[in-house]
Amino acid sequence: MKCLPLIIALFLISCSNHNQRREYEAEELLTIYEPKWFSASEKHSLEDQLGRVQPHLFFDVNPEFTEKDQLANVLITTLENSHLAYNVDLVSGQRYYSHHYCNQGDVWNQKSGTFGRPYFSIAYMPRVLDQMGDPQKIIVFGGADRIKPSLDHHFVRVRIIGGYVEETCPEANCLGRDTWNSRLVFIAVDPQDSNYSDIRDIPDFQYLQSWDKLQVTLQNLEGRNFTVDRTFPYTRVRKLIPYRESVQYFRKRSAFMSDDEVKKIQSGCHKLYDLMWKEVGEDRPEDILTRNRADLEKKLKAREALRESKKPVGKMARFRKFIKKYFTEAATCEKFVYHGNINKSAEHFWFHSYVGMYIRLHKEGSYFDCRRKTWASNIYNVNGDPVHFLPNEIDDCNDKDMDLAMEYMPNHLKSLKGVMGDFWRFIDYDTHEYGTHRKVYSWAKMTNKKFDCRPDPNQIIMEKMNVFPDDVSWKKWDPIDLEEDLKIIY
Repeated sequence: MKCLPLIIALFLISCSNHNQRREYEAEELLTIYEPKWFSASEKHSLEDQLGRVQPHLFFDVNPEFTEKDQLANVLITTLENSHLAYNVDLVSGQRYYSHHYCNQGDVWNQKSGTFGRPYFSIAYMPRVLDQMGDPQKIIVFGGADRIKPSLDHHFVRVRIIGGYVEETCPEANCLGRDTWNSRLVFIAVDPQDSNYSDIRDIPDFQYLQSWDKLQVTLQNLEGRNFTVDRTFPYTRVRKLIPYRESVQYFRKRSAFMSDDEVKKIQSGCHKLYDLMWKEVGEDRPEDILTRNRADLEKKLKAREALRESKKPVGKMARFRKFIKKYFTEAATCEKFVYHGNINKSAEHFWFHSYVGMYIRLHKEGSYFDCRRKTWASNIYNVNGDPVHFLPNEIDDCNDKDMDLAMEYMPNHLKSLKGVMGDFWRFIDYDTHEYGTHRKVYSWAKMTNKKFDCRPDPNQIIMEKMNVFPDDVSWKKWDPIDLEEDLKIIY
């Protein structure tokens, strides 16, 4: 597990100079790339039904940002003038449907008229995380017709001309409060588009685009926060930032992952997943389902031997040990690195999917109360630390509690979908009516916001959207077997 410290260091990586850089000619500005990320380990790979390794839209491309020339590689998630919004799932590296755009009035009540679709493309810089720990966002003007045919297999070389600070409200109402979260967003143009080929800075850009119009569009684009009967601004956009200033901000606050760092992070997470399976998921003699007295005697003998040697007895005991040692690392891996391969072992894949979501929920705002036998929302102290921290409370939980947590997890995830904020849904092939139809097989993060349009298509879509995979179930750690029937206490 020597690579594990690099997982924690992920958020501490500063943007560094690339050892190898190359200049791009105009004809190379739209480039196909080789799927390397999922070729590293067959056990932890995303493959299509024919066994072909899928591309990863975050890790398979190097940004190759050349500060002097203002050029960088980006991947488009949502095309200019699209009424459909898409995101990229960092774990599977696939695009997936997020929500509909629709015409609505200005939530800030500063401009008249309605604001709907983006008249620019929305993209991100690969292998770069912003101040929020999300992919570095970039809005791109021009080139939509050229980019459209192959979004999932090509990256685009764009010219960055400046940026702005985007602030988002993590609660219902941030007005008059200092609770906004902020991040830098770059503005870029497609150098091959004749309308933008000579645009190199903010003054040039403002000859073509009105900042007042762009600012109000950005502030309304992603919907608004809400309570039962009111809505509030979700997004606030600050003034334009010149290129040099925005790059300085970027260098200080964003995290870039080099080739070597990416490989080490992936390798460390693969080792952690394999260790979790070996230590927790894999059945041992003391875990067997007993159907006769011979099996029961073997199981009891194995458990007695473990107690005598002072080793963990049973899956939950082994899981407690794992969580106390690797909880933070496991939560970070679940956010960035794919686990399992449904094509190779469904048992491995679904074990990691269940346990992975259990860990993510505990990391990102929920916890399972083993005393009250229920999922609940966590609370935080004045320092921003969770009051209920899994490594500190895991001793309160036994095998039956873990089975209950997994049994109740689907309803808890459904309840999160019904309130404002982030929630997760498991996407198989994104076969939603407006989906990409690409294989994802991952827990993707969604955001529930209100859109002030009549009718709002997102309400209907949200109601029909499933959050938990169909036809799968948790393999119980405390099944009813002969041991239970005989009421054996040990």
